[in-house]
Amino acid sequence: SAGGAALGVNPFLPFDLNVLVDNSGVEKMPIIIEPNPNWGNLFGRIERRAIMGTYVSDHAMLKPGAAHLANGGYLVLNARDVLMAPGAWEGLKRSIRNREVRLEDPAEQTGFFIPQGLRPEPVPLDLKVIVTGDESIYRLLTSADNEDFWDLFKVKAEFDSQVSLNEENMMAYCSFICRTCADEGLLDFEAGGAARVMEFGARQVADQNKLSTRFGQIKDLLIESDYWARKDDSNTVQDHHVRQAINQKIYRLNLVEERI
Repeated sequence: SAGGAALGVNPFLPFDLNVLVDNSGVEKMPIIIEPNPNWGNLFGRIERRAIMGTYVSDHAMLKPGAAHLANGGYLVLNARDVLMAPGAWEGLKRSIRNREVRLEDPAEQTGFFIPQGLRPEPVPLDLKVIVTGDESIYRLLTSADNEDFWDLFKVKAEFDSQVSLNEENMMAYCSFICRTCADEGLLDFEAGGAARVMEFGARQVADQNKLSTRFGQIKDLLIESDYWARKDDSNTVQDHHVRQAINQKIYRLNLVEERI
């Protein structure tokens, strides 16, 4: 209508389509990693706009969440982040149990009165949810949320923080170094520098026949070694650059030793 057009409303809006998720060009199962699993990011949101002092919404303002994007595939979440987000954990369990995802206003879950708005029909849900976390989070969920947790999350997989020092794992370490250099734009590591990194990994587990798989620490060492190599105007990261990075790391953490 003319009045709707004057208010900036599309007169053909009732005939428009809002495709929440388009997987027509996807050949494999979707794998969605949601780094911020709050209610809106997980289950979608209903956006609103202000018109003449009030908030209105329509079907074109329905936005999908990670559950919609991962439908038919895998959804990867960090347990601590889900538990910290208000309502997200209970909503996730309800969606898995009922095998459907509802696009609702999160305020409704807390009992607040909100103006009547859209109520889209639930979307059938068929996905695998992978929740990652440390042992303390796992024990918390098995004790405080025992019945639901065991019923919904049946498979537990543990990852060791160390692996055997053999040729296969040494090659994997070298591959990790190469991939990190490519991803972070680091200088290439010479053979001596890579060997020193692996020695550092063995020292982290205090076993000359093992290697640490705490790759966050290894990545930090690679970045620091790259810094010292660039400061030395070197085109590659050599053994002494890695040793310097290790020594600087020890220096930053030896306050107690200095005071003894």
